[in-house]
Amino acid sequence: MIVEGVKLFCFGASYSVALAAEAAAALLPATWRRGASLGFAAAGVVAHTIYLGHRALAADTPPLATSFDSLVVLAWVLAVTYLSIHWYYPRFTVGVFALPVIVALIVLAGLLGQDSQRDLRGWARVWGPAHGAVLALGGVAVFVGFVAGMMYLVQARRLKAKQLPSEAFDLPSLELLERLNRQGITVAFTLLTIGLGIGLLLAIQQGRAGDASIRLLDPKVICAGLTWLAFGFLLQMRSHPQFRGRRVALLTIVAFGLMLFTFVGVDLLLESWHASERVATKGLP
Repeated sequence: MIVEGVKLFCFGASYSVALAAEAAAALLPATWRRGASLGFAAAGVVAHTIYLGHRALAADTPPLATSFDSLVVLAWVLAVTYLSIHWYYPRFTVGVFALPVIVALIVLAGLLGQDSQRDLRGWARVWGPAHGAVLALGGVAVFVGFVAGMMYLVQARRLKAKQLPSEAFDLPSLELLERLNRQGITVAFTLLTIGLGIGLLLAIQQGRAGDASIRLLDPKVICAGLTWLAFGFLLQMRSHPQFRGRRVALLTIVAFGLMLFTFVGVDLLLESWHASERVATKGLP
């Protein structure tokens, strides 16, 4: 347990230093800031990747079989996404919006712990991880929409205040941010639909096999359904002029918060099969 905590701390600290470098834009020259944030984020991704690889090889269970694994993998995917954006658009200030989410996911994974796993049997050993993987990819699309929405609000406020562009805090145009937000919402809704569909089929199959532990009225299932409805509403409202721009950005942030609660808050605060049906872990580092 102590060793696992140290490993989490290592890449969590790397992302935190990258965030600090991004936040110190007014104190550091732009070249130093970009180099430090890119370097520490890359070091974090490398350590994160090694950690996940070691955990996957040492475990005798399917990947994404626990909420802990799902959070750590989701944080890794978001970190890779952030690193890619940072690499291709180094002058844009993205880290102050993206890195806090990544660090928060790692902290929450540490709070949940990894001493247990869900007892997946039969087709659930295949479709369970597939369900989690598709939802994780949907989380990436939500993440892109969320970051674009946050940046849109900040950039709109700066333009309204007639603040001049700054090398220390440079953001994309409102048109680009709105397009990224729209694309994130569209992809997120598609992947969430597929992920929830897999989960529904899994629950039906398990029920027919006599396993009543997966319930459609499970709090996590209900929250996931509400998240899906929220993004469906966002997708529909984008065609209405009065719901474009700032309103959509705000609603995207709210929907992202609902998604995070579905991924994390339910496991921490409510009783759910996704968190409670567990057996002792064997063979994990």
